[in-house]
Order: sequence, then C-alpha cells, then structure tokens
Amino acid sequence: MMSKTIYLARHGETEYNRLQKITGQLDIPLNDVGLEQAMMMSLSLKDVYFDIIYCSPLKRSRQTVAEIKKFHKGVPVVFDSRLKECNAGVMEGESCTTMADYTEKFTPRGGESFYHLRGRVRDFLTDQIYAKHFENILIVSHGGPIKVIRSFFENTDTLSEKEMSIKNAHYWIIKTDLKALTIHMK
Repeated sequence: MMSKTIYLARHGETEYNRLQKITGQLDIPLNDVGLEQAMMMSLSLKDVYFDIIYCSPLKRSRQTVAEIKKFHKGVPVVFDSRLKECNAGVMEGESCTTMADYTEKFTPRGGESFYHLRGRVRDFLTDQIYAKHFENILIVSHGGPIKVIRSFFENTDTLSEKEMSIKNAHYWIIKTDLKALTIHMK
C-alpha cells in the first residue's frame, strides 16, 4: 500500500469570517487580510512538492489556491464540489452563535446536515485520495470539510468546534499508508 502525505489547508479570511457570520456555500471572496494570509501560506508551502491540488470551487478557496499556484505552476488543480462548505440554507449570513447548539443531524431549511456533509466528504476521500496513486496531495477547503477529513484520520466522530479548531489560512499535514483509512457513515 502506498503512503501518502496530505496537506489539508483552509482558505484565508473573508469578511463573514471576520464578522463571525455563517458563510456556508455563499460565494464570498477573501478580504484584504485573507489575501495576505493566502500569500503567507503560499510562501510557507513554496518548497513542498505536490502531485495534485484539490480545491473547493468556492471563490475564497480558489483565491487561496491562486496564491499557492504562484509557486506550483505545473501542478494540476481539480475543483471538486464535494469540498464545498456545509450548506447552511436559511442560516447563511446569520451569526455563528445561531448554530452553536444544533446537533450534527440538524438540517437547516434549504441546507444540509453535517451527516450529509460527512457523506460527500467520505465519497471525495474514497474517489480521489484512496483510489488514486498520488503521494503528495494538497486539499484547500473550508472548516466543515476539513473537520470531517480530520475526524476520519483522527478516528473520531466529533465535529465540535471546541475539540477541532480550524483557523483561516492554516494547514495540517496528514501522513498515512491508508491501511487505517476506513470511513464509516453512521
């Protein structure tokens, strides 16, 4: 079994992040701080070799990848909608505290549950990470999908903000031989 190194990065700051509003799948761009953060992250990754970059198609992730690509011109980018943030439906634009008490099974009107988010991220991992032969992978996404990916690799079911802080323009490095990668849906 091939070993893989996965760099898991969150996009830079948006105005909604700064104001602590639920962004969900709204196509909000990076603010000035976020653009600077993306540039700084690209500098920290400039000497890392990637076989492929996977990215959410939402503008804030695309802008972050555009900065990273300045140092990785020949690396292919695959935009995959399964890496989009959780669709918060009618709650998008509301204060983040609005959803703090909801369980993972809650589905906002016009949105999706965290259960659904886990399913689509699981499908992405199965199709793109487990089944492909890339060894050095960068994934640029959002807080929700990153929590899900980390929970799979850290073998926990939680998506709790308290237990898994996902800051803007930060990244995590996951090294795995994939033997332990079993993705369960509950």
